[in-house]
Amino acid sequence: MKNNYVELVFDDQPLNLLVDSGSSQSYLVYGGWYESLYGPGSCEYLISGCYFCPPTDPCDLDTLLGRVQRRASYGDGHTIDYAMRNVTLKVAERETSNFQIGLMVGNSRVERGVQPYGLIGLSLPRSVWKEILNIEESHFLEQLVRAGLIHRTAFSVHASEVARGMSGQLVLGEYSTDVGNATLIPLTEANWTDAFVVVASSVRMRTVSSGEVMDLSSEQEAIDVAIDTGSCVTTVPKEVFRLILEAIETELGWERTGWASGAVRVTQKLDAYIGWDGYIWSGSKSSFDVHLSRHVYVCREQWCKLFVSDRLLAGRVSGSFVLGRPFFAEYDVSVDFDGKVVGLATPGKPVLSDIISWKMWRKSRPPRCKRTFKRRSGIAGLWQRCLGMPLDG
Repeated sequence: MKNNYVELVFDDQPLNLLVDSGSSQSYLVYGGWYESLYGPGSCEYLISGCYFCPPTDPCDLDTLLGRVQRRASYGDGHTIDYAMRNVTLKVAERETSNFQIGLMVGNSRVERGVQPYGLIGLSLPRSVWKEILNIEESHFLEQLVRAGLIHRTAFSVHASEVARGMSGQLVLGEYSTDVGNATLIPLTEANWTDAFVVVASSVRMRTVSSGEVMDLSSEQEAIDVAIDTGSCVTTVPKEVFRLILEAIETELGWERTGWASGAVRVTQKLDAYIGWDGYIWSGSKSSFDVHLSRHVYVCREQWCKLFVSDRLLAGRVSGSFVLGRPFFAEYDVSVDFDGKVVGLATPGKPVLSDIISWKMWRKSRPPRCKRTFKRRSGIAGLWQRCLGMPLDG
């Protein structure tokens, strides 16, 4: 796995797919759809690449649009539409036919010029949704088990680097933790996410210098905690976010912290503040440390951003608790859906987590789509765009 992507081969076509443990849906970018928007050959510029139906089993955009559509919705507000299709999947020199996967035929990000990507959803759908929606098709790991390519509905993530993305080893079908080094936690479901979830009985924050412990257990009996490779941010309920702020204030002193967005105007007098984006910014020269220090990997001059937020990417305050990619810098994570258990183990080797500049971070945003034709202007071009017709030059 490199920068959250793995390469798999579908109908003899190698494609790069984003690994997302927070989703139960898997899909490829259908080349016929994407090139109808951005021109012949435009698939060559996609990080994921595009899937094209082989001559021995052809398909076209009209046929796929006429099928029953699935829709995937994400926390930042974007949606993806896809139609299911059987393909041949090759994994580690072994292959299976009649493997069901989605072919993307709609994407709200593409409408804004942002590149689409294929995705592997490693989670399983919530039981309640399978019953309500009468979902019959098997999902990615389940299909691998059924085909005999793996023996358990399980996976392990062993990160070697976590920064702009996550690189390391993804092992499908494996639940391997050193029992003497692993913490085993029961796996459960939550009604607000497809990501695998564990239940925490309390949340505690400890300051470094004084050792003072702040505990949330008295306010809440149990907390559902999702673990998600697809999120670069750890999202916490507002009560936990407030606990983090209190711990920082205890460590630095109230006169050195500012929790209003306007505090950025007087940052010379502060060691920590909340920015306009809802994230905590801490002075990189400060001497304090917190348990979530692994969540710092972007700095702007003397300020560093702590990737912990009480809201989703779309800006809505969230009651969810989601441990994102920074969590994988601290633990090797193994998930066994058959045994309903999650194993957390200390990595055998240090995980790299380089701090990068704010400028470099902004450059790492999703790449833009690239057209291979000149957009038509005038009445003809306007008429085509209004009707959603393919544009050609």
